[in-house]
Amino acid sequence: MSFKKLVSIGTGLVVAITAAVAVSMAGNASAIACYKYDPSGNFQTSTTPVFNNICGITTNMSSTQGNYALGDETDFVRIRQNTSGSPLGSSNPKLVNDLTSACDNGTNFDIWTYIHNDAMADYNDNGNGSAVAHDVKLAMSAPINTTGNHFSFGSTISARNAASVNDSASLTCNGQPVKLTLVPSAVYYNNDVNQTNFSQLPDSAVNGTTTVGSPNMGSGDEWGCWNYRIVVVYRVTVQKEQPTPSSAVCNMFTVTASEDKKVKVSAFKYTAENSNFKQVVVNWGDNNSNTYTNANAVVGQGHQYNSFGTYLITAVVTFDENGKEVTSGGAGTACAEQVTFTPNQPPTVTPPTPPTGASGSPAPTSLVNTGPGSTLAAFAVATIAGTLAYRRFLSRRLSRQ
Repeated sequence: MSFKKLVSIGTGLVVAITAAVAVSMAGNASAIACYKYDPSGNFQTSTTPVFNNICGITTNMSSTQGNYALGDETDFVRIRQNTSGSPLGSSNPKLVNDLTSACDNGTNFDIWTYIHNDAMADYNDNGNGSAVAHDVKLAMSAPINTTGNHFSFGSTISARNAASVNDSASLTCNGQPVKLTLVPSAVYYNNDVNQTNFSQLPDSAVNGTTTVGSPNMGSGDEWGCWNYRIVVVYRVTVQKEQPTPSSAVCNMFTVTASEDKKVKVSAFKYTAENSNFKQVVVNWGDNNSNTYTNANAVVGQGHQYNSFGTYLITAVVTFDENGKEVTSGGAGTACAEQVTFTPNQPPTVTPPTPPTGASGSPAPTSLVNTGPGSTLAAFAVATIAGTLAYRRFLSRRLSRQ
């Protein structure tokens, strides 16, 4: 069973449609077979509301919409980069279902939702007929204020006397993650025949539900026929995310020393903003070190040396910064101490001062290891110097007698 009828759509365009067999459709299929677009003039639609169920349309909706060749109405959520600053304008790129972009800072994108009640106009009866959809609502979802490389935008069209339909479009950003935001006051609504004028909707329409209608905007009633199609469009923009500043620093490391060649950690502090403490390695400067995974356990830890001498004690902290290991501390930082043990003298603890080379530039910092051999040599030199000084003193004293 089939019958033919010509329907005028838009400004002088004649479309012929047939519903001979079920047709495979992109997007979300309606509960019934799509009404196949047929330029020969054959068509059959419904006497009751059916949303976005014409397939195979090869003619543009309107030149003002930027080459929007419908194809299948089931694919009714589409996206494009906005280059004109307006929801209108054929200079804007083509609307597509899935868009891949470099997503440079400040790039704007239009998200379109197209709503068409495919019921035959003959059954509108000036708004009282069986073709009119009642309590028509549009629910739109968008990942506003989220960061990522891939975003999906969805819409659901529902009515009290028609099956609901839904569809989605996507944006894929190449490169580093971007943050998606809604352009304020850039949500538009259109229900005029030529699709050339838009009114504004509140920003809350995105991720909200809006009552729509045509020919009366916002009435909740949409008459059947191409002339009463509705378009709602909103604009989003992207910004590349700047890396979150992190602070992973070893701030303080001090020790105390006693005459029995012992040292003890008296203070240890670090800063870990947007990072996590992982471990600290305390190197005692004599080829011995300890690793602590509990930062609270560091203070109070001690070590005893076998020989007199000067030792550089360092604390090197490892942090986890977004899955990457970073370190802070060690020689030349606030997390190093120099301790000196001398026979018959109190031990001294001082911040390490890197020695200067012949050119006056700091010599390479390294861990100081004063072992038994170097200690004996230093003691011998000190003994000889002391003996010579004592002999000079004794000679001057005897000469005065």
